[in-house]
Amino acid sequence: MATHSHITRRSAFTGAAAAILGGTVSGTALAALADSDAALQALGHRWEALRLACDAADDEAHRAYKRCQQHEPAMPEVLLWHPSDPEPLSPPRWRDPAGRRAWHFKDEIDLLRGYRASGYLNQHARDRALRRALEIVEASDAWDAAKKQVEHDSGYTAAEERADALQAEAHRVALQIAELPARTIDGIAVKARLLAHEGEGSTIDGDGEGLSGMLLKQILAFLTAAGRA
Repeated sequence: MATHSHITRRSAFTGAAAAILGGTVSGTALAALADSDAALQALGHRWEALRLACDAADDEAHRAYKRCQQHEPAMPEVLLWHPSDPEPLSPPRWRDPAGRRAWHFKDEIDLLRGYRASGYLNQHARDRALRRALEIVEASDAWDAAKKQVEHDSGYTAAEERADALQAEAHRVALQIAELPARTIDGIAVKARLLAHEGEGSTIDGDGEGLSGMLLKQILAFLTAAGRA
C-alpha cells in the first residue's frame, strides 16, 4: 500500500512536470527569469533525438534476437547429467524444458574447469571423473562459441552494441541536462520533459540522488522563484 509521503511525492512529480509542459505557469511571473537557455535547449533537442534513436535501436535488437533464436544451436547431449556420471560430480541445478538436468550455469562450468578429483578416490575413479569434467567443459565452450557466432551472423551482437551505446549517450546527455541550471521557462521545460520520461526511479550512475529527484527539486525551486518574481 502506498504511504501518504509516497503519494505526495508522486503527486509532486506529476504536478510539477504537468505545470511546466502545460504552460500553466504565469508568463508575467517568469519575466524576471528571461536569460538565454540556448545550451539547455540544444541538449534537450539532442536528448529527444537520442530517445527516438534508442527506441528504434531497441526494436531492431528485438528483431535480431528473434532471428537469432530461430538458428540457435541445440544444447549438446553430452551436457546432460546421467545417474551413471562419476559420483564426485554433483548433479547440476539447471533443468531443460523436459526436466532433464544439464550443465548450463556458468558457475558450475567454471567449477569443473578447475576440477580436481578428490584424493580419496582410487586412480581409476579419479581419471574417470576428470575425463567427464573435461568433456563437459569442452562441450560447453564449443556450444557458447557456436551461439556467439549465431548472434553475430544474425546481427544481434551489433544491434545490442548499438542499443547500449545509444542508451549510454542518452544517459550522459540526461545528466548534462540535470546539471545545467535553467533560467527560463523554455529551459525548465526541457527538464520537465526529461522528468516525465525518466520517472521516479532513475538514478545517477546507480548511486547518490536520483536523477528524477534532482530534476524535481530544480523544477520546484524554479516555480517557487517564479512565484516570488
